[in-house]
Amino acid sequence: MMVRFAALAWFTFTCAAFGATASANGAASRPGQLTVSVLWDDAMTNQQAGVWMGYLFARVQYVSDHAPEYPNVPGIVQARFAEEVHARSEAVEIYRDLRARKPNMANDYFDELERVYAAGFMSEYVWRYLKRAEWTQPATKLRESEFERWAQEQIPNHHAVTRGRIVLAAK
Repeated sequence: MMVRFAALAWFTFTCAAFGATASANGAASRPGQLTVSVLWDDAMTNQQAGVWMGYLFARVQYVSDHAPEYPNVPGIVQARFAEEVHARSEAVEIYRDLRARKPNMANDYFDELERVYAAGFMSEYVWRYLKRAEWTQPATKLRESEFERWAQEQIPNHHAVTRGRIVLAAK
């Protein structure tokens, strides 16, 4: 996937739909536009920093690709359901790539998320563990009962983790 390798390095790209510049360092854009910033905060403090950076840039990519679905208002961007499914799936792919090269990079959270992804339950996972009050039921039918049975057996003590945020800022 496109984000997988690009997210591991600092990069800047134009969010054409917002008419803004997204950058890892919050670089300024032209006046009257929004800047999409990635707030690393706790995303950079652990061995999985590259995975969390990929997750955050996957969110930025999704927001840029689906800009009409998002209010063009400064502030923290609250993840939408499909955005979160996309970003967590990207994170798993990045984790797989990194772990293949660095086996000592194993992490309980991403090991469990990888099992969720491999079993085809990422949408159900996001709905169950990360659901926000403003989300509406996805158009695609979720296999909630099947996932609950699977999760009780495969990831019984699981707790969702999220690192970093993305923010729209007026310039």
